[in-house]
Amino acid sequence: MKKWLFIAPLGLMFACGDGEMKEEPLVLETSEDKIGYILGALNAGSILGSGDKMKELDKEELIAGFNQNLNADDCSECDDVLKQLFGPYYQDFDTTYLKQGSKCLGRKTSFSFYADMIRMGGEKRINLDMVKAGFKHGMY
Repeated sequence: MKKWLFIAPLGLMFACGDGEMKEEPLVLETSEDKIGYILGALNAGSILGSGDKMKELDKEELIAGFNQNLNADDCSECDDVLKQLFGPYYQDFDTTYLKQGSKCLGRKTSFSFYADMIRMGGEKRINLDMVKAGFKHGMY
């Protein structure tokens, strides 16, 4: 029964995706794998669910940025790039900064996630590789 609690939401979440996955299915063996995968997918879902413009972001760059900054490395240089993409009050959308802005949004998302995870003492309770996999699958 516990397995269905993980499988059913994932199935519903990915049934509406607009891309195709061309990878071998992941095997989520441990609770650390399952929790990591779900948290990664939820992070992707929160970005894509933030408005119609978010669906225009470069998914590959978002994923690359997320994977790059799933650590404690500072990414404050992304603040200026995000302001260029979304405007000073985050109400505009300048597509000339789409590629850089997408990567920076991925970096800021993973940096915040990682900081929260460390603050709550969860770094040993999740598999970071599965967080990355869940985020990638959540984007598609």
